[in-house]
Order: sequence, then structure tokens, then C-alpha cells
Amino acid sequence: MALPADVLAAIRQWTGSTPDDAALETVYLATGSTVEGAALSVLRTRRADLLTGALSWAVEGDYREDRTGNLSGIDALIAELEGALGVGAGTMTVSRLVRCDQRR
Repeated sequence: MALPADVLAAIRQWTGSTPDDAALETVYLATGSTVEGAALSVLRTRRADLLTGALSWAVEGDYREDRTGNLSGIDALIAELEGALGVGAGTMTVSRLVRCDQRR
């Protein structure tokens, strides 16, 4: 089953052009067939990959590379998706308590 073009486009708005369509379909089905769930899974993987290497490094006086901004950007997207899905840190669930009897 190929993902419909609108679903694929919605996931790509969060994740960009990678991973490929087949990988996105696998993630989409594994995460309960939601755009937000698939995008969250891809972004969490991307964040983990980013943390496996150095976030910043420099050759004194020649070259400097800093990826901490990338990490902050991914974290912001993850927080937004977690909020939309009601998962992760900083979520709150509201419930109504109802008594079984009417006695006090």
C-alpha cells in the first residue's frame, strides 16, 4: 500500500525530504497511521542520530562547525508534535471525578 500523496506531503512538512517514501510508509503504519506519530518518530530518530556525533567542533583559526541550533530546532518540532499528540513531558490530562453515591 502506497501512502496517499496528501498524507505523504503532510509528513514531509515535518520531516523534509528524508527518509524515502517506503521508509515513511513503514513508520506511518508502525506508529498507528497518524501523520503526527510518523513525523514524531522520524524526528526522534534524527535527534538521536545528531547526538551520536559532536555537536560542535573547530580547527583553530581555520574552520568551525556548530550543530546545536539544529538540535534546538528538532527539539522544538518534537515538543510541538508531542503536544499535539498528548505525549511526552509537559502534558496534562484533565479528568472529571464522579462519586458513586450521593452521600457525604
